[in-house]
Amino acid sequence: MKVFFNGSFIEKEDVKISPDDRGFLFGDGVYEVIRSYNGKFFMFSEHISRLNYSLKELKINYYETDKLEKIAKELLKLNSFENIDATVYIQITRGVAVRSLKFPGGDIMPTVYITLNKLNEHYYSYKNGISAFLVDDIRWKRCDIKSVNLLANVIAHNQAIDNGSEIGLFVKDGIITEGTHVGVFGVKNGSLITHPAGKEILPSITRKVIFDLCIKLEIPVLEQAINPENVFNLDELFVVGTSPEIAPVISLNKIPIANGKPGIISIKLQNAFNKLIKGI
Repeated sequence: MKVFFNGSFIEKEDVKISPDDRGFLFGDGVYEVIRSYNGKFFMFSEHISRLNYSLKELKINYYETDKLEKIAKELLKLNSFENIDATVYIQITRGVAVRSLKFPGGDIMPTVYITLNKLNEHYYSYKNGISAFLVDDIRWKRCDIKSVNLLANVIAHNQAIDNGSEIGLFVKDGIITEGTHVGVFGVKNGSLITHPAGKEILPSITRKVIFDLCIKLEIPVLEQAINPENVFNLDELFVVGTSPEIAPVISLNKIPIANGKPGIISIKLQNAFNKLIKGI
């Protein structure tokens, strides 16, 4: 497979990461995952805006994000991914420097890596409903930054898998914040409920899409915390993200949500989302 690495399109096996790269040593970097539907990108500029925010917050001096869409298009062409569903993975670290907690000087060049992945088959099955498991939110306090520091997410996700579920939902201070790699929405009496935006959650691109769809569909949205104790009083529960799109949660901690099937609002949003995708 061809990938983009520090200015060149090369074979993936030819990529060489320095042991002094701060991404390798400290997880000092950021990333984005962008969907491509049959060669057409979805919300690319919105993802790049979020990438720029993460770079700014971590003071990583990379100023060529305006070139990334052209690079991604070339990768689709080089890998014959123009007629399939895929994801574009972009990772930018602070670069190579002598190991020190102190930021290196301004002359350091960020490490830029971009690759493609075919969409995993299990993501298609998510539309029919998934099982979730509550996990403690042990992440740092800047979840609004899309950092490559994902160890807490990895631990939580595998904890959910070990308990027979497909995804983990974080609980912090008695409320559900978000999932291990998704946003979380509840439905009660025809209204959507989701955690307010802030540093406790990632500013999800799919969340914004859902908000826009709800305006068109005249579905009220309440930005308020979901208490785990009240989850089973909800009419529906679903998660959203770049890869799973909109996935109903039909059971939590092995207990069915409502009737244990995808709900009316979830299906309505799935249909609206699919229509949106067909129009890109």
